Amino acid sequence: MEQSSRFTHQTMLVGALVLAASVTSSCTDQESSAPHDQIETRALASTGSGGPRGGALPEGEGGEGSLGESWKFDDIEFDESTIPPPLVPQPLHECATEVQVRSCLDKALVVIVDESDKEIGSAPCINGTATVQLDSGRQLQAGESIRAVQKVNGQIGRESSEQRVSKHTGPIPEPRIARDVWDCSRLVVVDGGLPGGDIELSRGTPGNMSVVRREPVSSGWEIIRSYIPQGSAQQGEQVIATQSICGGTPVDSAPKSIGAQSPPPAPTKVEAWEGGEQITVRGLLTGAVVETERVDPSPLLHLFSGIAIDPSNWWNSSETIQQHWDLKATQELCSVSNPSNDLYIGSSDELKERISKVEILTPVCPNAPYVEVATQNPMGRIVLYGDKVDPSNYIGAAAAADSPTAVGLTAPLNNNNVNNVYARQELPSGLKGQESLPVPVGDDPNFTVSGQTSHTDQDDQRPIEGFVRETSRGPTFELRECCPAEPVTEDGRVKVDIFREDDLNFPYATIHLDRQYSGVYSGRWDWFMSESTGGPIPPPANYQYVAVVESPCSEAKLKVPFFVLTGEANNSGDSRPLEVSLNVEGAETDEASSEDSVTVSAGEDITISVDAFDRDGVQEVRVISDPVGLVNNPSQKTATETVPVPGRLTLDTQIDGLSPGQITVHAEAKNFGGSWVPTAEINVQIEQEKPRVVNISPSELFAQTVSDSPNTVDIDGDHLFYPPNLTTSVEFCTLGSQPNCETSTNFDNANSSADELVGVEIPNGVVGAGGIYTPRCQDSCRLFDC
Repeated sequence: MEQSSRFTHQTMLVGALVLAASVTSSCTDQESSAPHDQIETRALASTGSGGPRGGALPEGEGGEGSLGESWKFDDIEFDESTIPPPLVPQPLHECATEVQVRSCLDKALVVIVDESDKEIGSAPCINGTATVQLDSGRQLQAGESIRAVQKVNGQIGRESSEQRVSKHTGPIPEPRIARDVWDCSRLVVVDGGLPGGDIELSRGTPGNMSVVRREPVSSGWEIIRSYIPQGSAQQGEQVIATQSICGGTPVDSAPKSIGAQSPPPAPTKVEAWEGGEQITVRGLLTGAVVETERVDPSPLLHLFSGIAIDPSNWWNSSETIQQHWDLKATQELCSVSNPSNDLYIGSSDELKERISKVEILTPVCPNAPYVEVATQNPMGRIVLYGDKVDPSNYIGAAAAADSPTAVGLTAPLNNNNVNNVYARQELPSGLKGQESLPVPVGDDPNFTVSGQTSHTDQDDQRPIEGFVRETSRGPTFELRECCPAEPVTEDGRVKVDIFREDDLNFPYATIHLDRQYSGVYSGRWDWFMSESTGGPIPPPANYQYVAVVESPCSEAKLKVPFFVLTGEANNSGDSRPLEVSLNVEGAETDEASSEDSVTVSAGEDITISVDAFDRDGVQEVRVISDPVGLVNNPSQKTATETVPVPGRLTLDTQIDGLSPGQITVHAEAKNFGGSWVPTAEINVQIEQEKPRVVNISPSELFAQTVSDSPNTVDIDGDHLFYPPNLTTSVEFCTLGSQPNCETSTNFDNANSSADELVGVEIPNGVVGAGGIYTPRCQDSCRLFDC
């Protein structure tokens, strides 16, 4: 393979994390004539336990060390035999100008080559991923193949397997702006990306949008760097993402409004662990610049700068964490927030426990180039060992990633006579976690059914394993198989036919398994959202069924039987009862609580919300009031899964304003078995607003003699709302045990309303009598103290 001068000219990219370092505008840098037009698109890994890794500042605003100088293993030197191959994931679509490569070592230089061994692009590996921009003018072509290699400490390792480029034939997915967009934000998060396509980010007001810039897509989850200068976001301004591939018909996202937070709130918490390099900051706004510093001792020690992607993000510290440190974090949009005041630094023992939860997810196949490993915290690297956890048994490694880490093997396992494989997470500080459970090396396929629980037979009460049709969503199937190469199915999925034991000629249902990891496919025969069926759903109970899958690697057919049952789950079953909660004007209750109460004003609408959940399905929710009955005002129901039977159903409704008195309200939810489960009642007390004097004219003091211009008062209240008789007179009485009262029937009818009497004349007798008086509003049946 050719080794061009690119190997020695990549230090300019050191500042890149998930964002490339080519953008130089910042909230104070105004060198560009249009700084908000500076955009960068880069892949974002999936969420880990502390949220995803945060974005990096552009070159000149942050950095992570020297490119290609990865920390060494104990007693292991990097050379061609110890540097594993990286992974080039599928799909690879024609017209792509950018490729995401996984399974690389931290700070390694990842290089992509074509079929002629020509280098066509390179990028640094950060957090187990390298996003490689192809050379200027270079696009992937359908039918060609590419592969990748990584260079560490001056040494070049094994090449990856070749991956073929294909045409994209399906519909273009609709992109989605997945996070809030703020004034002075440094990036925009978009998901639903199509690898090989392009995303345009437009900005403006409805009917007056302009494209900011067009950028390539390398994964389904993208961050687009888009600096929005302070004060530039106008009222009603929005952003829209538009996706296309190979010049095809573009698809727009829904618009997202640009909001403002000035100053932004302080980050809520900083978390770290002694002996680690990872710092998690919580309570962040997307696109804010995050600074974290050690404030003891003086002067300040700056640990990192980054850009928030999610409300919780992590970054690597410039130094190994110590438990006695005092850390503070701030975030900046158009201005800088106050520093955080909540800090947790765990012990090295806690950190070791966190990095000991590793699991090998994929089959360990004799000829596999890599295995996939899950870890709770994406820090350090994942190291593979054969038969014994010892440096002499090292067989592969990769930087720990947010998502399951694909760990490349230095050589095929059948060449090393390895029987079992272990994984262990190791940190640069020397801290090492507990190794994973061993996974045997083998290539026998395995097709299983899972989710069965122990139930009681309704006839003879014997325990039996199966799926109860009244309470289960249906069985989940998993296929684990070793293939000489990653199989390419028509739609990336594997078909499973399900037969009933008394009819093995025609499938009762057909489902598909989705690829989860290399060699691992899984899917559910979902009785609420089945793809196709030859009969009713849920299927008839008390039958045995057989699931048949055809291997994607060979023509072999694998079978697994299972039962569908009636009956109730016994104590060892996992059936979950229906949960339903009710909120009336802030008062809350549920199916297991006692009654609650709330007081509201007469005439005001009473807002009500219901939230019902059952993993086996919620058919209906409703609100019932006594004496109102079924509350069927215009209401909004929202289901979180496709009908007919969603797992969660919410309802928002209201009761129109009522007269003074009392009502009760409760909610009911219907589970998939047809049972209605009620909440406790909420007692609603409806009280009338007491009238009050809001104005005295012409003076705050009543005249002691009758004047030409009578004294008047304005009275505020809801006394006019309630028939049968509207207010026709007002009494004015002296205070005391024997009040002296005078009646007034004169007031300004034209300007009075349902909740205000205007210009009520104070009777002359009251004015002349002297003393302190209080008015009382009266109709034919009520007397009100004002």
